[in-house]
Amino acid sequence: MSEALAYLDGRILPAADCALSLADAGFVMGATVTDLARTFNGELFRWEAHLRRFRESCRACHILLPATDSELTSAAQEIIANNRVMLPTGGELGVVLFTTPGPIGLYSGADGDGPPTIGLYTFPIVGSRYRHLFTSGARLAIPATLHEFGVPPAAKQRSRMGWWIARQEARRIDAAAEPLLLTREGLITETPSANLIVVLGGRLFTPPANSVLPGVTLDVIRKLRPDVVERRLTVEDCRAADEIILTCTTWCVAGVSAIDGVAIPWPGPVLREIQDCFSEFVEVDFIRQFIQSD
Repeated sequence: MSEALAYLDGRILPAADCALSLADAGFVMGATVTDLARTFNGELFRWEAHLRRFRESCRACHILLPATDSELTSAAQEIIANNRVMLPTGGELGVVLFTTPGPIGLYSGADGDGPPTIGLYTFPIVGSRYRHLFTSGARLAIPATLHEFGVPPAAKQRSRMGWWIARQEARRIDAAAEPLLLTREGLITETPSANLIVVLGGRLFTPPANSVLPGVTLDVIRKLRPDVVERRLTVEDCRAADEIILTCTTWCVAGVSAIDGVAIPWPGPVLREIQDCFSEFVEVDFIRQFIQSD
């Protein structure tokens, strides 16, 4: 059987041999920029968009990215080709990019910091983990923790203690819920893993782009449904919604069935239409993959 491969600091090597220094800023300070892509039919989906977002996140967080798009693409394709053979028939991979400022001299005993650390690895997308999203809907809860961690909202990064706390708070309200994060003004933003579309009176709204991560899957949906428009949204809007739809790279498009334990109409016609359009776009019945997987 093949051994899973990964990429670290310019080398392809066994994933089991990858390690970060205990002095690395990604470990010491949580200073890690990341992005997550996936495959459909074994091919990278919207890879250029993920690379672009990755570089924009690095710039926003003042972290140097010491690799070209060509190098990262070549590494991703080599790793996918190797790691895919270990999947069951029809299996797909998540593909993770990350970079950190590298070792901090204070902790490594060096005069200076760096050089940056950069890595790429894959993981199998296990359908059963997400099956509930398509059989009973996503559940959300409003935590006390706000969506303001001192990091640009457009940057995808791993300084996620705030998200961890918010998730624990949400699960005290509803054990099956993910947190729906608010600003200090009480406006809806996103969940730790998904962008949000709220259907009100048959119209589709999503929070303003400057308040959330620029979602790659959301961008696809907005191309498929140009009537999705940006608007400031409140908890009251969500509770009065015809439907609420979540978009995410890993599990694509799902609907919300409850907020704070209160039912939201699910599944709705807009959700079904968008799911069908997305399946046609990626040429994969993604819902069947999640529901029928072992």
